[in-house]
Amino acid sequence: MDALEKYLSSAANRQRILWIVGAILLYFFIRKYKAKAGTLGPPVVQLPNIPVSAGDRTSGGSTGIGSISGNFTPVILSRGYASLANFEISGSSNNWRITDLSTRSPAPGYEWYYIVGEKVVRQSGRLIDEPWQTNLPGHVLKHSIKVGLVSLEQHASTPEQQSNPYYDPNGIEFFDKGDVGAQFVFAFVPNSN
Repeated sequence: MDALEKYLSSAANRQRILWIVGAILLYFFIRKYKAKAGTLGPPVVQLPNIPVSAGDRTSGGSTGIGSISGNFTPVILSRGYASLANFEISGSSNNWRITDLSTRSPAPGYEWYYIVGEKVVRQSGRLIDEPWQTNLPGHVLKHSIKVGLVSLEQHASTPEQQSNPYYDPNGIEFFDKGDVGAQFVFAFVPNSN
């Protein structure tokens, strides 16, 4: 028992255990409802294309991967530090809205780079009422990237820099404790009516 207590005394190790448990629970949650819906096996999913028109957001991508009908309640499986991101889910089944309640602003010359499901949202302000139009589980990643850089993966902004796409050590803003972003993982639990 001493070895386990020693291992769990580290916050990083406790976080690893929570990630593993969360991933296992998410796997069984999805498997249970796919089996209930008779869709266990490789899914064939139509991806909805949800247009973006509000504020200074960029367009493209979709925010969900299909839907499961019924009445659901959102459940937060995992989240990052509240000092960087504080996400909230509101709305109703198949018509959810994700909002970042954090008041933190990106540093001058940086912008927020959210990945909502598979959709990238770049903007100067926080994420407000981003649609999640499914009852399937999902995630949001939040980073602060230099304005003008291509993506989190590629920091090159000129053809000369393409040979080393990670040329800029300051391409992504660093936060408390060396963090470069925050994550938020959620699922929806059926209401027992």
